[in-house]
Amino acid sequence: MRHFEVKDVLSWATREEAKHYIGQSGFFGDSLAELADDVENGDDFQLSDIQDDTSSCFRLYDEAYYSFFLPADKVTEVPEKTYREIDTHEEFIAVTGMDLGKILTIRLKDNPEIETSGILSSIVECKNKLQGVDIGGASYTMHDLFKRYEFYNVNDSEWAPFCLEVV
Repeated sequence: MRHFEVKDVLSWATREEAKHYIGQSGFFGDSLAELADDVENGDDFQLSDIQDDTSSCFRLYDEAYYSFFLPADKVTEVPEKTYREIDTHEEFIAVTGMDLGKILTIRLKDNPEIETSGILSSIVECKNKLQGVDIGGASYTMHDLFKRYEFYNVNDSEWAPFCLEVV
């Protein structure tokens, strides 16, 4: 995933600053949304000229003019976050804030209208690895919770995934 700061986007007001980018690659657009799409798609082109007498002052090699220019060197790669299943009872407590005897509310990620609440009645471990939990009399594997469900985090008052971020 690519990222840029709005402060780095050049316009007619900052065209003098942009002149040293002539001949260099960057992203062009007439709106921030258009720039963001080009950045995400990697559609960068060479800045060939800058006009002083129009708000669409940044010219591509093909004679097209645009209102905004973002130099390619101002775009950074942001690593994608990765997540993993909860592996231990301790991690489960740390992520959910819940332990045996507490009421846990869950819902399907792809059908959030349907919620299920129940008492966390058992935690199944095998060789120090969390295998699953029983909530309200129904059994769920940790893999199923990771892939398909989210829980209501009462501490943050929001829905959250059953996972840990890998750093």
